Amino acid sequence: MSVARMKDLTVRVDTGRWSATVVDGARLDLAGGSVTALLGDSGSGKSMLARALAGTLPATAEASGTLEVPSVAYVPQSGADAFSSSHTVGEQLREIAEPRGTDLAAACDRALYPADRLDLYVEQHSGGEIDRAALAAGFLAAPELLIVDEPSSSVDDGLAEVLWSALGAYPREMVPGAAVLVITSDIGLMSHSGIVDSVVMLRDGRVIADDEAAAVLGSDDPYISRFLGAYLGR
Repeated sequence: MSVARMKDLTVRVDTGRWSATVVDGARLDLAGGSVTALLGDSGSGKSMLARALAGTLPATAEASGTLEVPSVAYVPQSGADAFSSSHTVGEQLREIAEPRGTDLAAACDRALYPADRLDLYVEQHSGGEIDRAALAAGFLAAPELLIVDEPSSSVDDGLAEVLWSALGAYPREMVPGAAVLVITSDIGLMSHSGIVDSVVMLRDGRVIADDEAAAVLGSDDPYISRFLGAYLGR
């Protein structure tokens, strides 16, 4: 059963100094109970596609096409962007948790965010800590679509494996029937985790692959094979 769909999504950016189409006619169907990885080179349009789904495009960007999106939470690559600097992280996490009745301690534990940091402000955290706090905020929001941008970029391999496991548990245990979309360049760990059901790949703003993970990771398409080879050493 589909949780979120996009059809012919186009995102155009116009800064006043330059303009470009960064997502071009993308189609995507995210199934409930699944984890989808979104791959592509830097500048391929991954973050803009995700932000269009989340409704968080910058003022310089405009989207067209059809979007069918349920409740959604977006965890940015820089966790600091998810919080205000004027309140403690704990205050802001509680504001998310209380109306929904979600478990703050459990979400922090899943995201590996240390509970003894809750009374601190954003600037008092390390980069890795605030990134994990942002993931805890995503879990607490309990959306039907959870979008996470580079979840393991600021942690070592041991912690990264735990975070990937938590992402796999989200649509199967935490919010059964939800969907997770993960932007990642940590393709080796993604593949090793075994939690990704399908893979979507972008090239120059266009979807060039959308299939089960094993099919895309084993593709003999020259571009896809070269791209994956740079990460998987083949």
